[in-house]
Amino acid sequence: MERSKFLMALVLVLAVWAIVASSVAVYYYSEYVKSTSFLESLEASTVKVNVTIDYGNNTVQEFRDVILDVKGATALNALTTVAKVEYTVYPFGVFVDSINGVKNSEELNCWWLYSILKPDGEEVSPEVGADQYRLSNGDTVVWRYTKF
Repeated sequence: MERSKFLMALVLVLAVWAIVASSVAVYYYSEYVKSTSFLESLEASTVKVNVTIDYGNNTVQEFRDVILDVKGATALNALTTVAKVEYTVYPFGVFVDSINGVKNSEELNCWWLYSILKPDGEEVSPEVGADQYRLSNGDTVVWRYTKF
């Protein structure tokens, strides 16, 4: 009799444990599905790019995996995310005047110019202002202090 009570209690404890464990597993699985869905929506609304700043004196800064909102994923936004930038707005777009205190120089005939290095290795020199060039995942924005 005592043994049957013990077995009954053991079965009851195991049944409760199975119900609780199953409930916890279902809860965490549903949270996993929600977070995965949320991460996928975030990835769809962001762009991951790289930014390189070449100061023209053998000093180069590289910033990897800069995350931008897809709506504002421009070459200028990528730059302003990683550096202190001064620029002038013209009817054709933005012209960068200085990056991290290094200013364009008429005397030296040196200017900040940008190009885009595509993931396939192709380098493109856009014919629009940096505020108008839309970036894609994997692009590298290269800013060079260049003698013109």
